[in-house]
Amino acid sequence: MLKLIAEAIKASPDMNAYIEYNRRNNVGNIHYRDQIYIATPMMTPAQRMITPVLRDVGDKSLREVCEAMEALARRANNTRGNGDYALVL
Repeated sequence: MLKLIAEAIKASPDMNAYIEYNRRNNVGNIHYRDQIYIATPMMTPAQRMITPVLRDVGDKSLREVCEAMEALARRANNTRGNGDYALVL
C-alpha cells in the first residue's frame, strides 16, 4: 500500500508540496519536495500509538519498503515506553 501511495504522489507532485506564506507582503511560494516520506501509525506493546516515518518510499523497491516496515515494526515492539519514539528509516 505504501508503494502505491508513493507512486500516486509521484504522479501528482502537488500532493507532496507545502506553501510558505509571508503575511507582511502577502506573497506565498509553493515548495515541491523531491523525497517522499510516509508516516505509518503503529501501536507499541505499552499500548501507545506512535507514527514512525519511512523515508524515500518513492526510491525504494517494493521489497525494500516491506523490509523497512518489518524493521519499524520490530523496533516499535522493542520500545519500552520510555518516550524514545524516534523511529525513522
